[in-house]
Amino acid sequence: MKKSSRSFDFLLLIPFFNNREGLVQSLRTVDYDPGKCAVPIIDDGSSEPLNADALLREANTALNIEIIRLSVNQGIANALNEGLDFLAKRDDYNYIARLDCGDICSKHRFVEQVKYLDAHPGIDLLGSWCTFEDPGTGSSYLYKTPVQPDGITRGMEIIAGLCFRRRILSVSVLYAKLKIKISPMNRLFTTGIPGKYSVIKKPREEKV
Repeated sequence: MKKSSRSFDFLLLIPFFNNREGLVQSLRTVDYDPGKCAVPIIDDGSSEPLNADALLREANTALNIEIIRLSVNQGIANALNEGLDFLAKRDDYNYIARLDCGDICSKHRFVEQVKYLDAHPGIDLLGSWCTFEDPGTGSSYLYKTPVQPDGITRGMEIIAGLCFRRRILSVSVLYAKLKIKISPMNRLFTTGIPGKYSVIKKPREEKV
């Protein structure tokens, strides 16, 4: 494991493939102290490799952007597995959050998720509500799922709205090693987290 004296509140894992406009749009909505978070972007073999300095200029942000470049396109599930393997070798953060290219974060999403997990050590994975919007018609709807563990059932979580503790990463990495063709975080949630891990949903709206 990579040892570091620096500590981030969270790392924001973003998979990317040939959607630069969507990535820049999403980065512009990440509102958090740039000294307390970092953004590992998994470039899944895009036709034009990403450049961190160019992204910082385009998104007008001071975020700590880290690019992990895959030589060939492997699909989002495998790209996320590669990202989790990368994060498993680090110990310089507390939580992992997720975001997809083109998604728009509510202003206080990460502040509230970090604050909640800090205050509730018995909760390991935290989700959020999400607004789906059709850019063509302008129509939208708020996808609201239960906010307590006993009301959450298989497959109802919005994966890109998750924030979870680093200590459960070993479960996700296990799925990566088994080559399961599904996002490991989706698998982690929908099959249930073994042992002591607990899940809760906080009603915070995100836009997709």
